[in-house]
Amino acid sequence: MPLSDKEKLRAFSEKVIGDANEQAARLATEAYEQKEAITAGRRTEIEASVRAKYTAEYQNRSRTIAAEASRAALARSKEYLALRDEITDKVLARTAQMVADFAEGEDYAQYLCDCAASLAKHMNGPFTLVLRQADLPLADRVVQAAGSGCTGVQTDPGIHCGGALLRADSGAVVVNGTLDQALEGAKDALMLLMGKYLKAEET
Repeated sequence: MPLSDKEKLRAFSEKVIGDANEQAARLATEAYEQKEAITAGRRTEIEASVRAKYTAEYQNRSRTIAAEASRAALARSKEYLALRDEITDKVLARTAQMVADFAEGEDYAQYLCDCAASLAKHMNGPFTLVLRQADLPLADRVVQAAGSGCTGVQTDPGIHCGGALLRADSGAVVVNGTLDQALEGAKDALMLLMGKYLKAEET
């Protein structure tokens, strides 16, 4: 049965409205997708900007902290050195005084003879006995203790504390048994020990 004009008009209107609705839905979908793409791109730009900003701030802060730590470590190191030197000087001053007292005591002469005899064992040829000026009165006893290899006695103004050294007749110092040398060795050992002790105390 053929459609009436009224029915044809209604069918045409419905088709036009359907097409319009379909087109509107498609356009809405495309607009939403474009909006999401723009939003995502903007979000990425913002995130990148924020990341760069905080990365720069972090790097600057890290450099600042590292510089502060370096300055603090340097200051602490100077404190260590100053404290080490202070303690070492006090200990060595007391030790030097004890050595000086010993060199003035009644046991020193025998010590000097024993020192020369012990050093002479390391010599393979003639040698000269070297003493401090203050020990010259003991020279005969010390030469006798040093043995037949000793060809003479000299003084050395560099020897202040006592003891002896033996110098081969060629002129080279072969063995050094002076108390001055012993004090220098003690100083080096004490400074090393104090440095380790102070660092251990911090930890």
